[in-house]
Amino acid sequence: MTENKDGQDFMHPIHLCIGAPRAGTTWLFREMRQHPALFVPLVKEVRFWNSRRTQQHRDHAANDARKQIEDSHDSADQARWLEDWSKINLHDPVTMETYINLMSVEGRPSLDITPAYCFLPPENIRLLRKGLPEGSKVLYLMRDPLPRLYSQIKLHFSLHGMYRGRPSHDDLAEFLERPLQRQRWDYADVINTWRAEFGDDFIALPFEDVIKDPKALTSRVAQLLGFDLAPQTETRAPDDFFHSDKNQNDQIWTSSLTPKEKIQIAKAIVPEITKFADQMPDPGKAWLDNVHKQAAAKINHPDVVKDVDLPTQKLMRMTESLGDNCEYGFWQRHRGYEPSSLFRWAITPIDSLLSMFETPNRPLYLQRDLDVHSPGMVHDKWFGFKFHSKLVERDEEGNLRLLSDKAAFDEIYQAEAAKVAHLKAKFMAQMRRQVAVYIIKDNKTLQEDKVRKVLAELHARHPDHHLLWVEADMKPDGPPSTLTALGGGLLRGSVHGFAPYAAADSYVEGGWTSLMTQLSQHEPIAKQIAQMQH
Repeated sequence: MTENKDGQDFMHPIHLCIGAPRAGTTWLFREMRQHPALFVPLVKEVRFWNSRRTQQHRDHAANDARKQIEDSHDSADQARWLEDWSKINLHDPVTMETYINLMSVEGRPSLDITPAYCFLPPENIRLLRKGLPEGSKVLYLMRDPLPRLYSQIKLHFSLHGMYRGRPSHDDLAEFLERPLQRQRWDYADVINTWRAEFGDDFIALPFEDVIKDPKALTSRVAQLLGFDLAPQTETRAPDDFFHSDKNQNDQIWTSSLTPKEKIQIAKAIVPEITKFADQMPDPGKAWLDNVHKQAAAKINHPDVVKDVDLPTQKLMRMTESLGDNCEYGFWQRHRGYEPSSLFRWAITPIDSLLSMFETPNRPLYLQRDLDVHSPGMVHDKWFGFKFHSKLVERDEEGNLRLLSDKAAFDEIYQAEAAKVAHLKAKFMAQMRRQVAVYIIKDNKTLQEDKVRKVLAELHARHPDHHLLWVEADMKPDGPPSTLTALGGGLLRGSVHGFAPYAAADSYVEGGWTSLMTQLSQHEPIAKQIAQMQH
């Protein structure tokens, strides 16, 4: 409560920010936290009215916030807010009184940034309009639907599932038909529902303004919400207004979408974007033109082998190849799946793998360690890995050597070393973050004790990983594959022979398909597949 000029108590506005994923709400949160005249909880998404976190997720969010309180410019208010938020019973009905008590801060307005409020039912929006203090406003962050959805899909399947790469066509179709997902790009419905109650106090903000002029957008938001900008705002450089990276792919390890997937996405959203363009021609017409152009794009579809069911398609996307060569990678490719992976196209002896696990901080692909292995491949002599490379040429006598042109060598080496470093960082991060089934084979016989050492290294990073050890079974009259669980996350499979190193795409097709289908039906793996978010 604060006294107005007449000596009467009044409540400062409690503003809301809603929006679709990947439309700029994280940018707004980090920017608004810079201004002491506005209270923004350290927990970005309050989720009071819907989409409440589980107790585990709420505890995690609260712990993250507590780590930041000491360095916060409003530590006392943040501590009070966090204590009140943590006490709210997840199963209690929501009330305006509880919400007002939670979000009211002495002497300044507050802002609740919760994108999922987009989907509140009209009766809850009506309750908010009636109960929020005078002057409270709703910001709606919108973004050109195609790039927004591309970004959301890449993030969703990479971070919130166990996908090592892009979803399959069936995965993506399943995702795009979900009613909740369709609501996210039905901008017209969100605007109509909220404006019916909030009128001119509902303000749609384009994400494009974050990119074009974040400083100007910050000033506009301050004016709309009625608070003073921090004194240093005018002197901050424009680049300083990007508190979340413009492109986070290097951090979250997402895979690029193919033209085929982009066409599939564009076709799915035509009805909703048409409705939005009719209602808001600016910017809706330009967005709709972009959707139609993408939906009508023509591409050459490579032949895809369609011999795996949806569970096996999903299983492919939670696997990671450990080698020893690219045979399994070719099996994935021929079924339309192209994950970006450190060892997918490398020759990886098991001793080299163990060496990397034991010395994780030593860089791969150091220039001094490289030597010629074969046409198109170099040998990292320190570890023993062989990587595909453009650094190899033949001399006048036809002998293989590293590039003799220093400028050309340096340019290619820098690009390849950066790629290997990125893929290694991705590999190590995903071992800790996402449950996977790792695939290991060797055209020669592997020793079980070394295979179990690899499994131990995987489990040291995440205890729920599985390791599939594949061997060659030279009995052509037997089944196409076998699968045996050895316990402790180790499985042993077999196929009718391996492809030669010089022709790794000549694998025994039916054997790998049969083996992976069996694996998708193995109870512990089937449970992990069922938990994959899509």
